[in-house]
Amino acid sequence: MAAELFFNAVGLSVERETGIMVQPILKLHHEGFGRIVLIAGRLVAVNKQLRDVHRLGFDNCVKLAQEGDRYVSEGIGLIRKFPDVANY
Repeated sequence: MAAELFFNAVGLSVERETGIMVQPILKLHHEGFGRIVLIAGRLVAVNKQLRDVHRLGFDNCVKLAQEGDRYVSEGIGLIRKFPDVANY
């Protein structure tokens, strides 16, 4: 599944930058709706509601990379803001 691979890559990028293990949790409804959370320690570093997961929804690779960078920055920012929670 493309969404799972995309958020695994986001989690790996956050993990490489921060040194804190990031675990993705994906819950999907059979109609393509769901939620992804990336958890670092006890911190939810990324939280995203998903729609139409069967089509990832990016017009081109540039937009895919920009969105991935946004999630990576969000996750890194939260881990740096709350390091005690992420390292718990």
